[in-house]
Amino acid sequence: MLLRNLMLLVLATSMAAITGLSHAGATQWIPIKVENGAFLIETRIGGTDGYSLIDTGASINGINQRFVRANKLDLGSRRSIDIIGVYGRERRPLYHRVSANLFGFDTELHDVADLNLGRPELQLILGAGFLRQFIVQFDYPNQRIRLLTRDMADMKKLSNVKSKPDQETGSVLAKVRLNDEHNTWLMVDTGATGSTLLDRGIATKRGWLNKFPNEVVLGRGVISAGQLERFRLQSLKIGDFEIADTLVSVPAAGQKLELFRKETRTGSNLKRIQSKSKGILGYDVLKHFVVTIDYRIGKIHLEPGAAN
Repeated sequence: MLLRNLMLLVLATSMAAITGLSHAGATQWIPIKVENGAFLIETRIGGTDGYSLIDTGASINGINQRFVRANKLDLGSRRSIDIIGVYGRERRPLYHRVSANLFGFDTELHDVADLNLGRPELQLILGAGFLRQFIVQFDYPNQRIRLLTRDMADMKKLSNVKSKPDQETGSVLAKVRLNDEHNTWLMVDTGATGSTLLDRGIATKRGWLNKFPNEVVLGRGVISAGQLERFRLQSLKIGDFEIADTLVSVPAAGQKLELFRKETRTGSNLKRIQSKSKGILGYDVLKHFVVTIDYRIGKIHLEPGAAN
């Protein structure tokens, strides 16, 4: 799930202090719920239990407007920001402080955007404002997660995937090789529940839409929905690993995605930094691994996982 925040101040000021994890250490492995490929942890807000999404593709933290309304929460003063999703953009409220219980600890999230996350039992999206504080391990095969302080691991040395932070979104990018034909950078997104998403131009240039059987499907984001063409590539390589028969989607003909918008001028001497991402790497690939991410420096380690 992709969220871009046009106010860079939010990235600088969003904080969530987890009591008990301020020095060298790690949480215990915490079971999570995997729902349609999304990583959900148990959370509590305003005395109400629910689930929240851990989303490495989100540049900010967000709260479900349906949850807020269903529980008649008064979250205090707020302002508005522009939120850009995969399929569009909207201006949304921003709550200054949201108290929550995460990973068994009481914490306070700052600058939390109001988003459409579906049913009210889904409470939060935890993105950059939360993830930048820790090294995070996602054990996909065993459906569990834990947080580590940076004293525990030097990710610059341990990283076994060519990766880097994206200047535009702040998200983590990984370099992949597609079908042994094309190298590109993809956003590592634990909130992306389906296939690998690519710029249509890549598939067109390589002739994949003519070479491989494809179908049109509906894709949904936090702002709106759009049509995708989906097919399978023979292989996707990331680091030293290769995943065969990889499910891939591209925007349908004529479908515009904000993720792939071109660089535009914003003033006589200024221009927006263009994202280097040419797509999203999500559940269909990550499900094979224990994924360790240092979000702040954009480094990743992959270890093939097996269910216990």
